[in-house]
Amino acid sequence: MQAQSSHAQIIGLANAGNDTITALKQGAEFGIQQNGQKTVGLLMQVTEIHSLGLKASKDLQFVEVFYWDQNDETREFSKRFWKEYGQPPTQVQAGTYSAAMHYLKSVKAAGAKDAKSSWRRRKSCRSTIS
Repeated sequence: MQAQSSHAQIIGLANAGNDTITALKQGAEFGIQQNGQKTVGLLMQVTEIHSLGLKASKDLQFVEVFYWDQNDETREFSKRFWKEYGQPPTQVQAGTYSAAMHYLKSVKAAGAKDAKSSWRRRKSCRSTIS
């Protein structure tokens, strides 16, 4: 209600998980969108949108660094992930996979398992999701 009475054009939610979902649902109940205010989830994942329902997610914008259908590379990775886990990967899952693969590629390129050698080589390895 405080955000609604502020008359801010955009209300940014810097919480995560169930707290964000609850805040968005309550905002919809109080009519935030009907009064012309927009809500932005700053720490949301695309998988959370489904639990909101149409009313709470109407005109919602959110920030996410990975989207499964962004390009050919993300679609290929997501296809493999979906086959294994029955859903598209979240930005956290894709980021973790990408970081692990980048590390493994730098270890291979360095030809050594010690941290200093692989750390020096990490910059020369292309970071990808595939």
